Amino acid sequence: NCVLECPGIVSRSDVEELSTIMTGMLKKNTGGESGILPETFNLACTLLITLMKNSSSCGALSLRPLHDASRDAVLSCLGNYDKHPDQLLHSLYLLKETYAYSHAENSSEPINLGLRRGIIYVCQKDILPWFMTTINDIEEEDIILGVIETFESIMIQDTDTEIKKLAEIMVSSSWFSVLLGCLGSFPSENLKMKVYLIFSLIADLLLGEDAGQPIRGAAFHLPSDPIDLLFLLGQKSSHNMHLFSCQSAVLLILYVSSLYDDR
Repeated sequence: NCVLECPGIVSRSDVEELSTIMTGMLKKNTGGESGILPETFNLACTLLITLMKNSSSCGALSLRPLHDASRDAVLSCLGNYDKHPDQLLHSLYLLKETYAYSHAENSSEPINLGLRRGIIYVCQKDILPWFMTTINDIEEEDIILGVIETFESIMIQDTDTEIKKLAEIMVSSSWFSVLLGCLGSFPSENLKMKVYLIFSLIADLLLGEDAGQPIRGAAFHLPSDPIDLLFLLGQKSSHNMHLFSCQSAVLLILYVSSLYDDR
């Protein structure tokens, strides 16, 4: 609370010491074998995130330990997400904020670029395959939102070759079909907006800047039930601009997914 509410009250040396202790704890927790209590794990993630957001921490946090700790935190939680879903959510949040922190200062330096590539690699090689193979067993909507928001945050901040490659792998892994299936299981407004937003970001990356705008513009009016998307295409839209925009969005979704055989 002190770090969060009173910027500057924690000295630079305190920031360095706290971050060293927290990153060390998370790195030792690989596989969940270090005996860290779930509450302690969550607190370690939260404190690191708070330190990264604190103005007095600029330049005081070492990027490599942050990268390793955020990666190890996520990997340690994927296997036991059903027992401690809150730990997975905290670790995903830490990974996302570590990526954002690498943009804070000197974002083009090799160490910052390397950190971001490392996080993209974790998303591509660990989080995405885990998500696609366990999606039918996930009962918590918050976990689905956490995964989507992690990918979304990375895609918003960068548009380079590595991010485009990640988008291509996602679509090739049936990302569109799986997320539409999630909408059928969890028809909430929040999840619906997140799903259509990431669809639009993928369209931007694969087809060019702002190519996904039709999806973003119609997201509020698009249905949560994926079956209704096809129903929309059968309606006459000549005098209904809302329906026309929804049909344009649906056609764009179908087109992008078909490019990578996600049918």
